[in-house]
Amino acid sequence: MTRNVRTVAVTVAVIVVALIGLPALVVSTAWLSGLPEPDHSPADADYLWRPLDISNRARLALGLAATVLAAGAIVLLWRWFKAGRITRTVMIVLTAIAAIAAYGGVTYGAATAPEIGANIGGGLMLLAAGPFVAVTIVVAVVAVVQQRRRTAVDRGDLQA
Repeated sequence: MTRNVRTVAVTVAVIVVALIGLPALVVSTAWLSGLPEPDHSPADADYLWRPLDISNRARLALGLAATVLAAGAIVLLWRWFKAGRITRTVMIVLTAIAAIAAYGGVTYGAATAPEIGANIGGGLMLLAAGPFVAVTIVVAVVAVVQQRRRTAVDRGDLQA
């Protein structure tokens, strides 16, 4: 296989794994951050919004499946990184996107918690989401810019 075909194949594989793993990470972290049944009446709970009305078995199956998919995607990407198939910059960008996905899942878990005061916690998570996402994107952009600069210096296009 030529280098360009291999590069395209790895790029497509990373995109496919990310498209499967990132939504699974959202569902997994929402499931893992969920709270047990409350000690009080569900009518007293201060939901920010009500959770999906699915059975406990369906929630368990969905949570387990999402956790397995997310863990599989993480392991696969890590192995590709260690094998040199994907660069450090790609891993930084994917980690930043994964952090945002995980934050979304935890926010959903907090906002739908059947607890008194969950609306306050969920609201705070939503308020912090903007700055968290902004900082995470800045980290990813800085990594990409540094990598491009290093590549340009290595080629001789720029001076260090």
